[in-house]
Amino acid sequence: MSHTKCADTPRHTHPRTPQAKLLDAMARNDAADELERIGRKDFIVDVRLLSELQAASDARVEGLRTSIVRTHLELEVLAARVQAVCWEGMSVAKVWRRGG
Repeated sequence: MSHTKCADTPRHTHPRTPQAKLLDAMARNDAADELERIGRKDFIVDVRLLSELQAASDARVEGLRTSIVRTHLELEVLAARVQAVCWEGMSVAKVWRRGG
């Protein structure tokens, strides 16, 4: 990939419209080497769909995070119960705690 094209591109200090950004990107793509170009259909951007997909992904991640935290807590409770029933009642545990 050629890195000189970025240096040749003028930087704008004022906000540009999405249309201007798209046209600029398409012009840079047209000027790129053939192997570096992407197809015109790849320039189609559906901002609303992108926002909807991002919101759905964020909601799914939060749901999974909540589920994982709950599962972790349940496993900690089970581990504590198993330890209390199995380990605490054993004479080995009593000896081990006293140091011999």
